[in-house]
Amino acid sequence: MLRLQAPASFSLVNTQLLSEGPYAGHQAIIICPAKSFPFLELPAEVRCRVYRFYFANNGVVGKGIALDNKRKEGKRMFAKFFIEGVKNRVGLLAVNKQLYNEAAPVLYSHVLSFADTSSVMEFMLDMSPRSRELLQYVNVKTYVKTTSRNAMNTLADAVNLKRLRIFQSVSTESEPAKAAKALYTDMYKLLESIGRKLGDKRAAVDVLSFGREAFKFKDKEKKETLYTTEMILEVKEALKDRVSA
Repeated sequence: MLRLQAPASFSLVNTQLLSEGPYAGHQAIIICPAKSFPFLELPAEVRCRVYRFYFANNGVVGKGIALDNKRKEGKRMFAKFFIEGVKNRVGLLAVNKQLYNEAAPVLYSHVLSFADTSSVMEFMLDMSPRSRELLQYVNVKTYVKTTSRNAMNTLADAVNLKRLRIFQSVSTESEPAKAAKALYTDMYKLLESIGRKLGDKRAAVDVLSFGREAFKFKDKEKKETLYTTEMILEVKEALKDRVSA
């Protein structure tokens, strides 16, 4: 018994015994590539469900994606554990325009997590404008002063953001109003673009979310103090006043 095997699927067409030529007496096996599955003929809701499973991080539908590594060549950001076992998973978006239009919103609906604002900036600079608009949820662990403004400017194209959460190092100002002023200087382009999309400048500030260590300062006794929930709300109210001024 002869076993045929190939990396790509195929179907057997025929076998024929050659009667002439240099291979006379040999058996010719005629194969052809297997017919492609008519995926695009499936109902749109079925295709969307397939995309959700296809992009499931470690098999968990809806699990966030951590962009936690850089490639040696070009230093581009990538998600090590997301691509594990399926290195070219995101390559699906390059197959054709229809697949991009259907699958990209599913991919970019995941929560994307970054170590710091430097990583956000590098990732966003690699994205096309139409891909930036699809981002919905972004988590940033550390707000780095040297790159924060540029990072927020690149996020200004992400007009459909539903949540931007920053966990630490946003400000060391002891007064919420001063913290809001510095934050607005970094974020005004982002807040203005989201506000235009929402049709409500003040509502853009509600996209922002902060971790417990986002705001902390040293009191008179040089003791490190975290902002209370009320102080963080003061920051957001001060931001709303600035964007609507």
